[in-house]
Amino acid sequence: MALPNIYFVLLLFVADVADFRSIMRWFECVISGSTALFFLQCMRRWQPRDLDMYILKQHFLAVIRHIIRFHDTRLEYILGRSGGPYDTGPYGFKGFLRLTRLQTPYGVIKVMESARNCALYPISWFWTTLVMNYFDADSWGVAYPVLTLRSRGLYYGHDIKEKTAQAQEKYITQGYELGESARQWADLELSCEPGCMCEEYLCLSQVSMLQS
Repeated sequence: MALPNIYFVLLLFVADVADFRSIMRWFECVISGSTALFFLQCMRRWQPRDLDMYILKQHFLAVIRHIIRFHDTRLEYILGRSGGPYDTGPYGFKGFLRLTRLQTPYGVIKVMESARNCALYPISWFWTTLVMNYFDADSWGVAYPVLTLRSRGLYYGHDIKEKTAQAQEKYITQGYELGESARQWADLELSCEPGCMCEEYLCLSQVSMLQS
């Protein structure tokens, strides 16, 4: 599977990509959301408007200070609060505690403080499998490759909020297919193993093969 160099994706948001990748390595940051999907789609279809960066709790402020100091960045706001159990704060239910929006000359960087000591933890809370992907400074991973690489994603249909509905419409407009069960796509060969849902099969049987 030939993918573009991570360098060219980051270049959409920062000028000094080498420095930005170095802090991603040092502080164990990952990029997820629409930008990671854009990367997996070989930088086609659309250009993401922001870079979603997920980091460990103890590195949150250090990463923000570095980006502001060395990447000509302006702090727009910080939402949420830190401290206490992982499910405290207005963003705890989404897997992260604080969200910071930074404006660069090239675009927007959003920095999220993971609610647990794992930068990937918030990804499991995303509303659709379509964006359950990531890349770090040197590698990448996709949780549901069978679906994602076919431009398909599962979503949770219960109690959909307005913002989620808007996101659904955005991805459908861009040509993606969304469904509540993988069984709606007849061209997929799904597992019939007892006790194994088709969504779990698509993830667990393939994810180890599609990490770089």
